[in-house]
Amino acid sequence: MKSLGLYIHIPFCPYRCHYCDFLIFTGKQEQIPHYIDRLAADIEKSGKEHPEYRVNSIFIGGGTPSLLAAPHIRRITEAVRHSFEVVADPEITLEANPETLSKEKLAGYLEAGVNRLSLGVQSTHSSHLQLMGRGHTPADVREAIRRARQVGFKNLSGDLIFGIPNQTLREWEETLSELFSWNLDHFSAYSLQIEEGTRFGHDVGKGKLTPSDDDLQAEMYERLFELSAENNLRRYEISNFAKPGFESRHNLIYWNNEEYLGFGLGAVSYLNGVRFWNTKNLDRYLSGNELTVGSETLPLEKRVGESLMLGLRLDDGISLSSFRNRFGIDVAEVYREPIERFVDLKLLDKQKDRLKLTPKGAFIANEVLKAFV
Repeated sequence: MKSLGLYIHIPFCPYRCHYCDFLIFTGKQEQIPHYIDRLAADIEKSGKEHPEYRVNSIFIGGGTPSLLAAPHIRRITEAVRHSFEVVADPEITLEANPETLSKEKLAGYLEAGVNRLSLGVQSTHSSHLQLMGRGHTPADVREAIRRARQVGFKNLSGDLIFGIPNQTLREWEETLSELFSWNLDHFSAYSLQIEEGTRFGHDVGKGKLTPSDDDLQAEMYERLFELSAENNLRRYEISNFAKPGFESRHNLIYWNNEEYLGFGLGAVSYLNGVRFWNTKNLDRYLSGNELTVGSETLPLEKRVGESLMLGLRLDDGISLSSFRNRFGIDVAEVYREPIERFVDLKLLDKQKDRLKLTPKGAFIANEVLKAFV
């Protein structure tokens, strides 16, 4: 059987963070029970349509999935197990806001099958959290971690943001230091992107907010890399760090450009070289009519380019022979010009069968990787 990852989108949030441009809704929590019914029906229908797949990972993201009560999460995991064949030890991740996690709720999630928790930490400085419009405090994070460990979670991850307006290098180092003291198994760190349509985007446009300096962000990323290594957390992907054996199984599906199904509002799927996506209209989604609103069959050239772009995000890079076996082409020959150019600029490293980003190339990865798509 073929391996498959499932992504399940929960679009409900208690508030919208000032940097957020995700597909979420605030003030519509009364729709959650109906939404869960729709999700369960879609999962069951899809399982009948794709009996050749075995589920390896489930990622419940959002939004704020930890707004859901444990019975709602159990309804989702039971729908998956009832509809698909599932491996004996699936990775089941739930994204969570620290302030939403009571001990009872955490125990319920664990009982429902969730075995990996991803906490939205973002910063350990109250001033940064307030500026970003977050609803938690640093103390909430520490308490959420304590409770999660107490009830039995053995795989905890945290998300961080750097390049926050007015954030200093010293403050970033302090955030990392505190994070390492929590003994998390995994963490992700992303530079803040200020998007149009967000509160931050509006404030920057009006001159009320000044974005972080690019050179400072480069220093922050360099310290992130150095301090993580010193604390035995290996960078296995440009923005992701883990203890050995705690790499995100689900996210590796994306970076290896493997197959996955997405459920819920706006969710994207990728099967048999075809990418398709659901409606972003909540009323239409809840009605259950024509959920899939678009699709794209990817030609070989695009599948190769995307696989190369995604694979190069990994610290190990890509195996040229594996690409040859998978796609029947010689990547080093087809992309000779950009590869040689970036090797000369010391942004890519080519050693025998492997091609990977250098530390210098990793920070400006987007500039490098767009040459391959």
